[in-house]
Amino acid sequence: MPCGDTTQNACLDILTALSVYKNSNNSDSLVLLLAGGVYSGPNNTDISLSNITLTIKSANPNSQATIDMKSEAGFIIIADTPVPTTTMLTISYMTVTNSLGAAVTINISNVYTNVVMDNVIATNNNNNNGGVFNVQTSGHSSATTSVVISNSVLNNNTATNSGAVYYTSTPGNLTIVNSVINNNIAGKTGILYIIFSGLYLNNVTMSGNIASSTLMAIANVADTATINGLTYANNNLRNSGGSHIKSIESDVLITSSTFSGNNGGSIIQYKLSSLFYGRLLNINNCKFNQNIGSSVGVLYMDSGAVLNLNNSVFTNNFANDYGGALYLSGSYSAKVSNTLFNNTNVGDDGVGSTVYSSGVSSGLIFTNVTFNTTSNVTTPFYCSMSKLTFNNIKTNAKTFLSCASEDSCTVSGTSDAYSCKDEPADSNDHKKKGLTNGQVAGIVIGVILGIAFVIIIVYIAYKRHHNHHKYRSYH
Repeated sequence: MPCGDTTQNACLDILTALSVYKNSNNSDSLVLLLAGGVYSGPNNTDISLSNITLTIKSANPNSQATIDMKSEAGFIIIADTPVPTTTMLTISYMTVTNSLGAAVTINISNVYTNVVMDNVIATNNNNNNGGVFNVQTSGHSSATTSVVISNSVLNNNTATNSGAVYYTSTPGNLTIVNSVINNNIAGKTGILYIIFSGLYLNNVTMSGNIASSTLMAIANVADTATINGLTYANNNLRNSGGSHIKSIESDVLITSSTFSGNNGGSIIQYKLSSLFYGRLLNINNCKFNQNIGSSVGVLYMDSGAVLNLNNSVFTNNFANDYGGALYLSGSYSAKVSNTLFNNTNVGDDGVGSTVYSSGVSSGLIFTNVTFNTTSNVTTPFYCSMSKLTFNNIKTNAKTFLSCASEDSCTVSGTSDAYSCKDEPADSNDHKKKGLTNGQVAGIVIGVILGIAFVIIIVYIAYKRHHNHHKYRSYH
């Protein structure tokens, strides 16, 4: 064997190891075990893969390998094939850094692709769209992509446009579990930019991330986008009027998550067109603390939105203009139950310190909800052209509800003592600051006979010189 049959006869780089494997005409699964050290240069970057099952990982998790692309290339390119094939890749126990172009690029029309990134540090990677992953599929029905990121840290990655960590606008699935996403920057939209793809987040921390208008873009998801155990803290939007998480035409389930200390816009904006009525935003057992919205509050229920909010707590949130906790404008309906709103406020000219409702076509139902307020600017609840049902409402407010006019809203339920007759709002209040459109992602090779895989151990040759190669941009 040219190299890789023993530790002493180790291949010097990843590309050589793959060439030895391919020249052996072996179709078994392949495992590359990398010794601790830094791998860079043209034989360790822009690695093109197709029709292969490959694992690349550090031989010793306590002495991990680093793939350093030196801002000249990406790491992996999963290439297309003329006929339907399968490519499966696992990357684990290593650092992937300094890519120019996505660290992992998937651009296919005939390939079923499954990628797992486990116990990886992905840092300082940069691309126009998708700093760590750029995923695009088209064509044959088998061209679907599943990406799983687990036990990993994704930090300081950037996208000039969208998706500093992950970008896709095609069908597939993204799963992120037990991972940290911090200090990433998107020039425009999204640290995670998820269009048409499934999304599942579990036990993920997102902190210190920055984007212009949206940090997590979710649109046209085929199944329910599920977010559980998310800690979302100290993230920032540069442009006023944006939303940290923006979902369009999708079912979204958010459970057991905490959102705290975020700035620049609403935390969640949810919107449905008439074609997608029946989908909903379902929030259960979540906490929203000390978030600051530029114009509207924590939850922005846009046109057609359906909300089910349960067992949640809102504390010390603020919006300049409308609804420090909940802003509904042209929404379809909302149900809020077993929830506490505590000291949520708006600015000096604001309306509805906790809830602002305008034109909610099928009405709002609030059951077992407490409104504690310190606002001396406006009432906790403002209503215009909506049907309200209040059951077992508790509040310390002297006046709980104000309306655009005496007959603009109807009130029913066990707490129907609250009435628009209590305090009609200034008829111009709800027009003062309407949202504009601008406001409103060394090598050892051994084939084990009888077992359908190949193990390759990669030991870096400790040399100071590496050949450089030109970066091939992804379009």
